[in-house]
Amino acid sequence: MAGAAQKAISNFLSNESCFALLIKASSDGLTPLPAITIEKHSESDLISALPLLTSYITPKRPLYVIVRERDRLMFITYVPFLAPQDQQKLIMDKRSAVAADLGADNLFYACICKESADILDWRAWESREASLTKFGSPEHMDEHGNRVVVETTPGLPRFVDLGYTKHQCRLCDRRMKMPITDEAKAALTTLTSRGSIVQLFVDVPTETITLGLSETRVSPSELPSRISPQPSFTFYHHSDSGSLLFIYCCPPDATVKARMTHTMAVPGLVNVIAREAGVEVTRKIEIDGPEDLTPDRLG
Repeated sequence: MAGAAQKAISNFLSNESCFALLIKASSDGLTPLPAITIEKHSESDLISALPLLTSYITPKRPLYVIVRERDRLMFITYVPFLAPQDQQKLIMDKRSAVAADLGADNLFYACICKESADILDWRAWESREASLTKFGSPEHMDEHGNRVVVETTPGLPRFVDLGYTKHQCRLCDRRMKMPITDEAKAALTTLTSRGSIVQLFVDVPTETITLGLSETRVSPSELPSRISPQPSFTFYHHSDSGSLLFIYCCPPDATVKARMTHTMAVPGLVNVIAREAGVEVTRKIEIDGPEDLTPDRLG
């Protein structure tokens, strides 16, 4: 591993005022970003500090996200679907080396995330911690998706590697769902026909989901032109495959408040509000802007 990354990890471990260390993958290898520092760490600080990560977690940039909560370290390998394949491979190949530099005795758990909400939504953190009780012995997911026991040097502590984890707290989704206007809720019921599209926004000051547009007979080639360059949610009933797509667009230049508010709205919208309207999402797509919605992404 690159010397700069190793030095950054060493500095992070020795400085308890550091909340998070992020290391990005690029064509030049692994590059550490400046550590994120907050004044203190308590049980509630993780929730209040998560917005500090918002500007770094994008749909295209893979990262190692190392977070400190009190005396515990969580090691996340963030591999978004839209990240370049060579960067995805690099960050997965070097994952074990970074874990070794962090030290098994320092880690509470490690996991792999592929969507921004699995890092920025505090409920995902609660869900992961709850899942730790299911493991009788430390284990992780290998490259084939199989759970295997973590092997470490004899005599050294082992840590739980959860592998690829996805937020699944349905009760939390219902409890935390945002208000939605009657107009927006009614529009969701029109998604029964192929080619139909419904685009929604969150009014940030009121944290209410509102309707942007509702159309029918939209072809896949026309869809990118309907995607707003602002943070938005687009439901699309694919005219060819019949799949029901949920497209979350969140441009990098959106404000931290807008990004966080829209991210927090996703689980309740998809898993509760949409289902109550008879909409069962087949696939979720996260993009920076309309230009990311290529034919390959739409399927």
